[in-house]
Amino acid sequence: MSILDMGTCSLASHTDAGSAIFTHLVRTLMTTQCLLADTSIYPPDVGDPSKEYDFIVVGAGSAGAVVASRLSEVPDWNVLLIEAGKDPSVASEVPFLFFTTQNTEEDWAYRPVPQEKACLGLFGKQCRWPRGKVLGGSSTLNAMLYVRGNKKDYDGWAALGNEGWGYEEVLKYFKKSQYIETPSKQSSPYHGKDGPLNTVRFGAYPEPEVSSIMAAARELGMENEDTNGEEQLGFTILEGTIKNGQRMNTAKAFLSPAKGRKNLHVLKAALATKIIFDDERRAVGVEYVKDGETLMVRARKEVVLSAGSVNSPQLLMLSGVGPKEHLEELGIPVISDLKVGFNLQDHMFTFNPAIKVYHPDEKECDSEAKTRQWCPSGIKVPFAHVVEAMKKLGPEARYSNPKLMQSAFEYLSSRGGMLSGMGSLAANGFYNTKYADPAGDYPDLQFHFWVVPKGDIGPAVQIGMETIGFNFETMDNVFGALEESHVLIMAPTLIRPKSIGRITLKSKDPKDAPIIEPNYLAEQRDVDTLVEGIKFALNFTTRTKAMGEGLCACAVNDPLPSCAHEGFGSDAYWECVVRYTSSTVYHPVGTAKMGPSSDPDSVVDDKLRVRGVSSLRVIDASVMPNIVSGNTNAPTIMIGEKGADMIREHWINKI
Repeated sequence: MSILDMGTCSLASHTDAGSAIFTHLVRTLMTTQCLLADTSIYPPDVGDPSKEYDFIVVGAGSAGAVVASRLSEVPDWNVLLIEAGKDPSVASEVPFLFFTTQNTEEDWAYRPVPQEKACLGLFGKQCRWPRGKVLGGSSTLNAMLYVRGNKKDYDGWAALGNEGWGYEEVLKYFKKSQYIETPSKQSSPYHGKDGPLNTVRFGAYPEPEVSSIMAAARELGMENEDTNGEEQLGFTILEGTIKNGQRMNTAKAFLSPAKGRKNLHVLKAALATKIIFDDERRAVGVEYVKDGETLMVRARKEVVLSAGSVNSPQLLMLSGVGPKEHLEELGIPVISDLKVGFNLQDHMFTFNPAIKVYHPDEKECDSEAKTRQWCPSGIKVPFAHVVEAMKKLGPEARYSNPKLMQSAFEYLSSRGGMLSGMGSLAANGFYNTKYADPAGDYPDLQFHFWVVPKGDIGPAVQIGMETIGFNFETMDNVFGALEESHVLIMAPTLIRPKSIGRITLKSKDPKDAPIIEPNYLAEQRDVDTLVEGIKFALNFTTRTKAMGEGLCACAVNDPLPSCAHEGFGSDAYWECVVRYTSSTVYHPVGTAKMGPSSDPDSVVDDKLRVRGVSSLRVIDASVMPNIVSGNTNAPTIMIGEKGADMIREHWINKI
């Protein structure tokens, strides 16, 4: 019998000490849950907006929330922010539950076309592309890792002819947004202390795994206290966009403080369908659909697209700004012939090798086990049967195990415990392979760590199958050892890919998702780099004293069936594994490339103005000419800050 089936009682009917204590506890938990679900912190839906604004910003995501907030700091300007989604959910507030928001109404849930050279171990050979359809955009769905990339990324942008985008020039915008809570970094010249975006060093990570990871890094001379500081190379415990144990998305950081401004209106659950141009190719408004009705709102000064690397190019092309041949095929009148949708870049990781780890007090961790590098998976979890059993469980039964209930209690009572962090993702590393720039600090791989405790089959299914999309064969190979050991994945992540993809329209219907062709691992160098990453991961996790003696770590030597024809452990075998267990890290950029007029592939100039038209800018991750060397949320927020500043400078100086 469940405790929930044992009848009801009145909280107000008991006056003895024991009942008073428990009644107070229940009320406290109910209150803290209500605070967690409080959406009144966000600006209300304007519902019926005015007919005209100075600025219209499309997309309330990582950049758009920043742009709208900063523009509305000028009291004489009226700003409308259009967002296709609604307010963030309770689940999005809890850091550890980030993966549960995917495939919900907060997620566009895009599916790229099946791949020929990557994602082969996923259902349909399709990587899954969650994108935020909610206030805060993808900053409401992501893993909250605060990573800026490398100095050379931005100096490279400037070298391409994008004036003002070098590292020293963009650093002030990173700092402008940030309030760094981590005490040891508050005096750092690389971090901000006055911004609205709270970042703090992750806690609540699994032990002893994370301490062993950092000990292994020290053993190899690769520990780095701050990979967002002087140098990027090395391993660290990252900062995350978290405050008081809750997610700090850009809606909370930038829109909540602005919700009382009468010159900022937010229109929610409204799908922007077209940019309206006048006869002089000036952007004068936006068409949108809300509650089934097609409406239009006008812009006196500018329209700003901050809808992200998928939706911004989609809206440009629907409006006649894009490659002439493609638009004419769909019968869309061409206003400006530009390479919109080209230059698509994304980060990929490979979910291998699988490492069995044991805690020092576990019987399997004996002296002999501490010296082994390889071991069989042993008893394998039959994931096909597990998934069938889980389908029969309702949400309450599925998430009611004692460990999770204890974590929920700890979180609601103190905003602490496992749910307040990102688990082993807190540990992160940047590494130079033999293919990296020999000049020094410009790593070509990032490592993300995943630890799944022994027996935690449900979370493995949630992350592996439902979030990433792995098929049963891949699940069995990666997580098959969970019946008898903890599983650690040190996932090599390709952060400067050479393979380039493209986004095109499926039709003229704005409700049709665009066609996404990432073209993953088309370039052999990308595969070779990831293979080098696997080799390093094997040595890091099984050949260091910290991992071997500390965790009895050993690599599973059961070959992936689809790759068994290659010699196990050979480069050819690992290349096959890379192609099967690879997936996106959810960082698409570049589809409205920034560049000088001499660059025929550029869509916007270095002031982020769309070429061939006027009064239209794109301010989001799609303008990146080359992808940054790390997670893209912090750089996108920086782009929002810098873009808003350029708009302010233009119009205030013009006045």
